[in-house]
Amino acid sequence: MFEYARGKHGRLSSIKIPKKEVFVKEFKFLKLRKINNKQLLQNIEKRINKVKGDFRQKEIKKIWRKNWQVVDAGVECTYVQYG
Repeated sequence: MFEYARGKHGRLSSIKIPKKEVFVKEFKFLKLRKINNKQLLQNIEKRINKVKGDFRQKEIKKIWRKNWQVVDAGVECTYVQYG
């Protein structure tokens, strides 16, 4: 999908993106924490800077400078394929 998204084989919209329906066995709220805007943005940019290759890092940083929501959660899923 990366190659489609980056234009090597056309557009991402030209393919069907696979989806899986899963049963969520358990959802656990882990914690609620406070963090100031500066710390949050530094943390996000540090993680984005670790990404190697061309994955629109500059554009993503611009988006994060405007909007954010943070949730810590854990999900356990079971996938069963029929057919």
